[in-house]
Amino acid sequence: MGGHGSRLVIFETYMHTEPDSVDKKYMFIVDNADLALSIIDAGFCAVAILENREGFFNLEGLLEYLQSIAFLGTCRMDYLFVPACSTKKQNDQLEEYFREEYLDYREGWKLFKDKDYLRKLDHRTEI
Repeated sequence: MGGHGSRLVIFETYMHTEPDSVDKKYMFIVDNADLALSIIDAGFCAVAILENREGFFNLEGLLEYLQSIAFLGTCRMDYLFVPACSTKKQNDQLEEYFREEYLDYREGWKLFKDKDYLRKLDHRTEI
């Protein structure tokens, strides 16, 4: 699934697909593409939010998208969102949105803090 916007399509597919296992229920939101790939490789769902990168949501774009699908019969409510970005500001904004929308979430910033090695695909079991 290459080309423009493929990462956006993957997230949209998540939002229209009911999680089929407990692991797939967790939606990690990170701000590093390699970390997102490692999380997906470990069997979880993830989306990377990156500023000014084609094919990726930025923070505002992700929140706008989630808002736009709020009442469209999507699986948005079936996920447990885990904001795990490297900045407190991004995590706080995500948590505030999830709280206001009554979406399940868990604080996740500590999971990957100071663990840059997890961005490599060979750390599947640690994730």
